[in-house]
Amino acid sequence: GRVDVRRATEALRQNAAQALKLYSTKKFVSAYGRLIDLLYENKRYVEVEKICREILELQGGEDITPFKVDALEMLAQSLAKQGKTDAALTLMDNLIKGAKKARDERSEILLSRLKGQILREAGKFEDAAKLYESLIDRVAKLADIKQESRDRFADLIRYTLSGVYIDMKNVDKAAEHLKARLAKDEKNP
Repeated sequence: GRVDVRRATEALRQNAAQALKLYSTKKFVSAYGRLIDLLYENKRYVEVEKICREILELQGGEDITPFKVDALEMLAQSLAKQGKTDAALTLMDNLIKGAKKARDERSEILLSRLKGQILREAGKFEDAAKLYESLIDRVAKLADIKQESRDRFADLIRYTLSGVYIDMKNVDKAAEHLKARLAKDEKNP
């Protein structure tokens, strides 16, 4: 059956409030995470934006920091879905600059991948393709990750990139990236 989004939202907010009273960060994060997912799936992007901004203002220790990072990513996605592409890209650029400054190349690459999704969502296919192409090269050079993980991540980027090339009506370029994936994993249709 259909989910009553209003009731579910209310219940998840109550669940989060109870978790805060119990000082249970894990339960709080779980409740808010489910709430954001529910609203996003139901295309309630303005509400997702509002909740993400609430999360970013929360006081807490290091245990809440990863959740704030997730909230920043969801904030960027909800802004993009609302057509606020410039705001979403500015947010991503600031996050990427922060990762660069911290010399956290893995985060920088993950955030850049999300920026590529926003560019694609906005119909900026050439910019997205250029970004994804550069990410494939950068992933290959990551030294602190096992080769298998690098290959898997590069394959994921290649798959996304092939979709961008299809969006651009460049079937040859899309096929080139799919062939590269197929060469590594012939059993994967």
